[in-house]
Amino acid sequence: MTNDIGADGVLALLESGTLSALRELDVSGCNLDDQAVRKMAATPGLARISALGIGYNCLAGDEGLAALAALWASPHVRGLARIDLREMEGLEPGWLASLAEAAPNLAALEALWIEDTDVDAAQLEPLSASSLRLSSLVAERNPIGDEGCRLIAGSPVFAGLELLNLAGAEIGSDGIAALAGANLAALRVLRLSGNPVDKAAAKALLASETLPRLEELDLSDTGLSKADKQSLRDSRGAKRLKTLTL
Repeated sequence: MTNDIGADGVLALLESGTLSALRELDVSGCNLDDQAVRKMAATPGLARISALGIGYNCLAGDEGLAALAALWASPHVRGLARIDLREMEGLEPGWLASLAEAAPNLAALEALWIEDTDVDAAQLEPLSASSLRLSSLVAERNPIGDEGCRLIAGSPVFAGLELLNLAGAEIGSDGIAALAGANLAALRVLRLSGNPVDKAAAKALLASETLPRLEELDLSDTGLSKADKQSLRDSRGAKRLKTLTL
């Protein structure tokens, strides 16, 4: 659902004295532009928000990139624990790097939702080298690829992940192998649907000793045959899961 709340509506929400208990603000699809985001970044009321959703808006070109950089650098975002940027339109490739550069100002950030934002491994690299420590990453329908999986597997930014969604992220067997061998000891939910996963890669995930807390694994729509699926369901590794979706 979209609406035309715009900058004035967002500022009214943040400055409202009757909404002093407001902690989650989702203005996704509200036709916000770069000027609206800049105004939001400068509003002291943003400091009480712990979860911010601005997806489904268009922040195109250099102006959009600068507006996001201003938001990440704002003194009012230091309490943000979750940022939702799903399906943002017109984003310049450097937008994720600008977030990574502002990591000291976003030390409270735990969850990042960036599905369908055309993020590839090259764009993910600055984030993987930042000081952030995430517990949730939703990067569904991005061309993350095998190299992106290797970055996730080897970076302390992602070592504490509890949820990782890489559905439809153009991941092959090498990427799956990287995740299966990653030190993701806290990971409970792993979603890999829509990637070309073969039986050997799936078995490696189920047998992984570096994913001891894994409870939910989604390998649906990955091209596995009926025989492969049954073999995986019958495997020892599957028994430790609460949910295995094939």
